[in-house]
Amino acid sequence: MKTTEAGEKARPLFSIPLIRELTLVLVIKLVVIFAIKQAYFSEPLDMTQAETVIARQLGVLNPADQAQAATVRSELLLSPSETEH
Repeated sequence: MKTTEAGEKARPLFSIPLIRELTLVLVIKLVVIFAIKQAYFSEPLDMTQAETVIARQLGVLNPADQAQAATVRSELLLSPSETEH
């Protein structure tokens, strides 16, 4: 073992409880971060229709989609007796 200037024996780094606990916490955090990364960010994004995806997430529709949504909305608002004509 190594000795210090005072002549006492130097303890190995991982024999200090605080160092062991901090290392364990760091390893656990890294495992959790990589698990979250793999679970939620493993698939590449499809950027070919980025505007459509963003608009859908924000609830914004382009004019063509607004007309179609209005048609669908009006069909949903009709009661079943009105649609049986």
